[in-house]
Amino acid sequence: MRILATAVVASLALSLGACSEDEPRDRPDASSEATVRPPSSPPPARPVGMTADSPQGVTDFVSYYLKVLSYAHLTGNTEELGRLSDVSCSACQSYVSAIDELAKDGGTITGGTRTFSGAKVRYSSSGGESLLTINVKIGSGTRQATPASEKVRIAASEMRLTFGVKGTGGDRRISRIFQGDPT
Repeated sequence: MRILATAVVASLALSLGACSEDEPRDRPDASSEATVRPPSSPPPARPVGMTADSPQGVTDFVSYYLKVLSYAHLTGNTEELGRLSDVSCSACQSYVSAIDELAKDGGTITGGTRTFSGAKVRYSSSGGESLLTINVKIGSGTRQATPASEKVRIAASEMRLTFGVKGTGGDRRISRIFQGDPT
């Protein structure tokens, strides 16, 4: 199950639309397909607004985090992913470790189309934890642990994920990731 959860979230590339009391602007594209980049390619470009102290800034930060997560998965380069992940975030640290291990062994995970909807932000203006929750649908894909191993089919899935974001401006980090809505 940990491998499946890692595969599901590690293959995400996200453009979010978010709703909150401040109604941040919608992101233009709420679906994506995994594409393989050469390992030497740079991480995705940082959105200009991801450091804004606002609900939209939190949305842009999570969007960037998920693009970096996908980039790390596709290239095996987890440097930026580790920087965006708080050391206390066990899910984040698991993703970094799983991607490092898979890359070390020459393995791959390929995924289908991902769609996102229903994004909601609970924004903390004091630098406390903000929460962004989204619905995720992921098409089927494959996982290959090593180049010599068989590809294993990963079934399509649906889930609701919540991302905790701590800090402000350029000091934001993902503090936790969990399934479901915050309580």
